Amino acid sequence: MAPPTDSQPHPSFIPKVSVVVPIYNGAADIPDLIQCLFSQTYPKDQVKYLLVDNNSRDRTFDVLY
Repeated sequence: MAPPTDSQPHPSFIPKVSVVVPIYNGAADIPDLIQCLFSQTYPKDQVKYLLVDNNSRDRTFDVLY
């Protein structure tokens, strides 16, 4: 295997990522969503989840905060 270059990161390199999840009227789905996000296999110290209320008309804001 060729050594990594700037365009080919080392295979053990796992980048930090942010995942933005827009939510509209999803109060009832938030518990399942959070459970799903926690069950992801991406290293927890390398990922940030941002759950964003998109001006919902239900209790989404209250459930998120």
